Amino acid sequence: MENGVISTEYVTKVAVPYVLKNQHPAVAVLSGPKCGSSGEATVAAFIGRENTKLFGQPTAGFTKGNSDYTLPDGSMLFLSSGIQTDRNGKKYPDRIYPDVAVAESEEDGMDAVLQKAREWLLSVYLVPSRHSKQTVLPSQDS
Repeated sequence: MENGVISTEYVTKVAVPYVLKNQHPAVAVLSGPKCGSSGEATVAAFIGRENTKLFGQPTAGFTKGNSDYTLPDGSMLFLSSGIQTDRNGKKYPDRIYPDVAVAESEEDGMDAVLQKAREWLLSVYLVPSRHSKQTVLPSQDS
């Protein structure tokens, strides 16, 4: 972006883009204290999206954007010039907190945050079969 205008100089165009069969899939976003800066921007990008939940611990809190200025003596000055904002306009001047707080631990060799996210995704996608008591995943075509 230069002077408020987004450049298309480096835009890649795909001749035949892939189209999702399910246009609104469930998405579980994992976060924690090691998730900072651009990772937090990714977390914020999913906030407010339909059928999406954040799992884990609060992020690191590096949600500000910086601008750099070269001073006359050649030294550099970096100033915070922006705050991370989600799609609904909510600002995150510090950490981003998950929808489902999960303490970091490992149970039965499985990360607790990943396990909680997996359970939620399975609850969204698993449907009971009409012909048995087993649970089956919906077909790829649905």
